[in-house]
Amino acid sequence: MQNDLVSIVIPTYNRFDKLERAVTSAVDQTYEKIEIIITSDNDDETNKALKEKYEKLDPRIKFVVNKGEKCVGNWNNGLNHANGSFIKILFDDDWMYDDCIAICFENIGEHNGVTFRCNNYLSNNVITCGELPFYGSCNKKWVFDYLTQINKDGLFKACVSPCAYFFKNKKIEFTNNFDNNDNINNWGSGSDVIFIMDNLLGNSNDKSLVLLKNILVNFESHPNSISIKNNYDVIQLTKKGMLYGKDKHSKISHMRMI
Repeated sequence: MQNDLVSIVIPTYNRFDKLERAVTSAVDQTYEKIEIIITSDNDDETNKALKEKYEKLDPRIKFVVNKGEKCVGNWNNGLNHANGSFIKILFDDDWMYDDCIAICFENIGEHNGVTFRCNNYLSNNVITCGELPFYGSCNKKWVFDYLTQINKDGLFKACVSPCAYFFKNKKIEFTNNFDNNDNINNWGSGSDVIFIMDNLLGNSNDKSLVLLKNILVNFESHPNSISIKNNYDVIQLTKKGMLYGKDKHSKISHMRMI
């Protein structure tokens, strides 16, 4: 298992300085058996320049262009090119600590995924480190309840950004299945929640998730973030569509969101 390939998938669009930081953090991982897939939604001339720059930087980097629908299509484009036994999503404004992949790889064992604490860089430069409710192994029922809980401020209690997770590669794609809500379907907020659910709950293994105390990823919260703007609608649809499936824990992407 120590020789298994890990795919680091980095979707990008028009954030060149942040992309460089993300790619550098991937290249610098202490776990070296990785492939880095940059999937781009930029224009053709920009893609040509970025491909030349990054594929020269490290032979483990593969630069691919998205021909699908908006950002969710770009995420799936990266996953479709992933050959590794494990997946790490790293959006272009995220960056990892050097030991992120090594620590996740050491801890995943028979579980479907690993989650960990993250540093959140806010617009006023305040850094917050989210605490997890406990550290160790948990089963699917606990994971489902945790990921669908809403706190007193109307936000998800759990971190529902894929950057805070490390998964076994089960060839699961991001799914657009929030009925009649193109804003959510096209721009990803909501699809990311479903993706996490599918990975953690989508098979018979009850060793669903390992929670780690380590801080392994940094990410930024942007005041104009589409995901944040969509958050209220996503929560309402999540409560209506996901909660009725608690007993069966079936694949969430097969549920109808209304």
